[in-house]
Amino acid sequence: MVEYWTVQPRGEGLKKLDAAPSWYVDAKTSPYFTNIEPEQESSPTPGISPESTESPGTSPESTESPVESPTPTPTYKSPDGAFELVLREDPNDEADQVNMPGHGAHYLLRDLKSGTETPFADIPGFEGAFGILHERQDPERHFLFDGTLRLAFFDLHLNSSDGTTVFALDLSGRRFVRLSPNWATPFPLPGESAFLTFTENRYVPIPASTKTANCWYIERWDGNLNHIRYARENTAAICYGFSMYRPGKTPAVITLRRTSQTEE
Repeated sequence: MVEYWTVQPRGEGLKKLDAAPSWYVDAKTSPYFTNIEPEQESSPTPGISPESTESPGTSPESTESPVESPTPTPTYKSPDGAFELVLREDPNDEADQVNMPGHGAHYLLRDLKSGTETPFADIPGFEGAFGILHERQDPERHFLFDGTLRLAFFDLHLNSSDGTTVFALDLSGRRFVRLSPNWATPFPLPGESAFLTFTENRYVPIPASTKTANCWYIERWDGNLNHIRYARENTAAICYGFSMYRPGKTPAVITLRRTSQTEE
């Protein structure tokens, strides 16, 4: 049985609905940040003919192995040009060799206005950072800049039981904030200094039972990264989707449409 509930943005006025409103039924999933890479289409290397099978600098008669160019360090500049993230790794640091807590300690946050740079390990709240998240519909977007928000999101694998978690890097506040004990998917709220997360919480005890459940619920984060949880504490909440109606804002509806297995 599917139930539909409504609640005000600040967590008040919880009410069960007889049916889903039309603005929910008609909406599709809104843009969100993810660590899933878009499918890569094969394309010829610039400067090489698509028909060519030889590597640059070699000939069919050559038996020498081609010289491999070093992989450039990924860098990401913020939309306002004030910050740059440099995802450098130390080959001598064991934590930098795998996705694990402590990875990314040598990543840099550069303040391009002051000329200073800070290793991630020196930023309060750092537990580790692996990959930078990007928006699903715009893979080139790696930052959430809206209102007072100046954020980038990073994932980090914890272990086989807890899975992977997500951190918000507050560029202005110079701090990391963990968004969930486990996974959390950030959904921008365009025009607001806020965002939503579709939050995972594993192994939550079921009241009056010896069993546990893997739970999902919605949270709203404001410009100070304070959050409101749209689920009662100490309950095994399970949510398969949401819509937020925002009269006067564009878009007016922020939605996640999914079942237990699929996203719409």
